[in-house]
Amino acid sequence: MSAAVSFNLALTMTSDWHIGSGVGRQGSVDSLVIRDSDDLPYAPSSTVTAMWRDAAEQLAFGLDERSGRDGCWRRLVPKLFGSQPALGEEADAGEAPTPSRLSLEHLRLPEKLRLKLSGPACASLRDALTFVKPGVRIDPRRGTAAPDMLRFEEVCRAGAVLMAKANVDTSDVRDADADMLVAFAFAALALLERIGGGRRRGLGRCEASISDVKGTKTDISNVAEAIEHLQNHFKKPGLGTAPIVKPLPLAHQGEIAFGVPFQDRGSVNVQIDITALSPLLVMDQRLGNATTCLDHIPGTVLLPTVARALREAGADSKMVTQLITSGALSVAPAFPMINGKRGLPMPLRWHWAKEDAANLGRTVTNAPWPDEEAGTTQKVFPKGGEVIAIVTSPGQDGKEGAKYLSRSVSHVARTHNTVADDVQKPTEDVGGVYTYEAIREGETLASVVCLPKCLGDEVIKAFPKSLEKRENRVGAAGRRGYGLVKMKAQESVDVCSSLLSNNEERTSRESAAIWLISDLCLPRQTGRALLSAKLQMEHALSSVIEQDIKVTRSWIRTRRHESWHRGWGLPRRV
Repeated sequence: MSAAVSFNLALTMTSDWHIGSGVGRQGSVDSLVIRDSDDLPYAPSSTVTAMWRDAAEQLAFGLDERSGRDGCWRRLVPKLFGSQPALGEEADAGEAPTPSRLSLEHLRLPEKLRLKLSGPACASLRDALTFVKPGVRIDPRRGTAAPDMLRFEEVCRAGAVLMAKANVDTSDVRDADADMLVAFAFAALALLERIGGGRRRGLGRCEASISDVKGTKTDISNVAEAIEHLQNHFKKPGLGTAPIVKPLPLAHQGEIAFGVPFQDRGSVNVQIDITALSPLLVMDQRLGNATTCLDHIPGTVLLPTVARALREAGADSKMVTQLITSGALSVAPAFPMINGKRGLPMPLRWHWAKEDAANLGRTVTNAPWPDEEAGTTQKVFPKGGEVIAIVTSPGQDGKEGAKYLSRSVSHVARTHNTVADDVQKPTEDVGGVYTYEAIREGETLASVVCLPKCLGDEVIKAFPKSLEKRENRVGAAGRRGYGLVKMKAQESVDVCSSLLSNNEERTSRESAAIWLISDLCLPRQTGRALLSAKLQMEHALSSVIEQDIKVTRSWIRTRRHESWHRGWGLPRRV
């Protein structure tokens, strides 16, 4: 049995259907259907997974009734779909939530149809996929239409086929138990009959099917064969109980050795280009029911993916962990790319004229110091999220010159809800309605990985292929369709040269400008008074360069950067 069973899931909509986006069109439509980046209706993975889980709970209840055992099949559901802490599962014990073994992408229209319907010229064809359906509330006492209750909803037409890739993690599960687990998941699709809003009023009828199943030991290739497999093995003596499924293991326990020194034999810088195949949720803050997103991907978020690729490339597991904890292996933040080059955070000292603030081709200039201020032109300084890149372009005289380009990362906001089982509506007790801000699908970012040469030439050479051979997930809400990326590694030049390279420069250079291209953490030392950011910079630079450093002028901005725990979806405890 392989580590994961992969397959394709298809939903054929046999009736009109509606999966709302949570917004409407003022004065005409009260509820619009959710659309993807191609302006086409789709079914979010979280919606399909939730209905699939309900179907699995019905199947488990029936299997428990038939076997005469109390809850053994129902206990399998959270091991397959993950636990629900909001409903009190495992909350009393204080344990981390059980992760889902099922991973499902958003269900979209077939690729060939998507290509045919893309572009501005096909806007009318995309509009023809939906129509506006009126509705009214009936007064239960009078049996007539209630006043002020006329509403209009956008509804997708019947006949659509939505498809997506999916897989079930079967690591650390015996072959026989893994086949039963997969058969249970597939058989539950037979009970998935409706999806989306208005499904109790005629909308959302569907038929689920699977294809291209890989990774099973038995020949389970569709829902009917999964049901047959479940029936055949259920009747055997000694069976009739749910398969034994252990919790997913925590990676590399007991291997952390902080501060282990390594002989410095040099390093190789490798640039990693990251293409977002789905929105990237890199959590910044949680403000009520809204979660904001960073404008970059911190290196800490990318580090687990890089470490796994190194282990698959042949590196020793303990050695990789020790290189990370000792600081020899590092991953720089991923910033948006500009014209094929990795962007870097715009220096806070730079600015542009206020009248050019809305111009994409604005000219960025270096701000004078306060004592050099001249003129009355109003300036706009970067607020965060702006990156720059230096490109060469031929001038009027034919000679190449340097030009600075700037841009900001593009974000998208998605609204979600959690439905309570008893009232079948979003309630505050189980999560209610919430919004995620994420980096938009299609964005390309780049990071730089510093690989110590002590890993070996073979590992460093195999690292790019190991990283590129799979689609990875980064950030939060990976089981809800976020964070799918494609990575490509290539050799990179140093992002910046050292400030002082030899003793001669140390004695001859009187001043230097330092440009921080990633956040600088200056922890407060125990027993010392809280110093200003400027004094902390002086102390940090003096310890590195081994000379007394005086910061004469500074443009510094501080911020709080939480270290998020992906399993809980909350900040780590200090």
